[in-house]
Amino acid sequence: MNKNNFQNHVEAHSRVEKKLKCHICSTKFALQSSLKRHLVKCGNEKTNCDQCGKEVSFRFLLEHMQREHMGMLSPCKKCGKVFKWRQQLKRHLAAEHKDATNN
Repeated sequence: MNKNNFQNHVEAHSRVEKKLKCHICSTKFALQSSLKRHLVKCGNEKTNCDQCGKEVSFRFLLEHMQREHMGMLSPCKKCGKVFKWRQQLKRHLAAEHKDATNN
């Protein structure tokens, strides 16, 4: 591929409409494969929470904000005990309400 062909190739890709959007950082992509490759990196990158300064991965930033700063907790529907993390609720249900579901 010569220089002129390469320039045409690059320009053709830059004109492609980027319809696919990263749900973590909102970067847009034209190709699904590019988005997938990006998500591996973006999901593992760390950032600091604007509210408390804690370092968290982009992947868990929304969950961190909801749990730590918005008061979104997981209550047990059987006994009313409240848990900060859904995994804690699941362990509680398995230990305390073995035969019951949390519905």
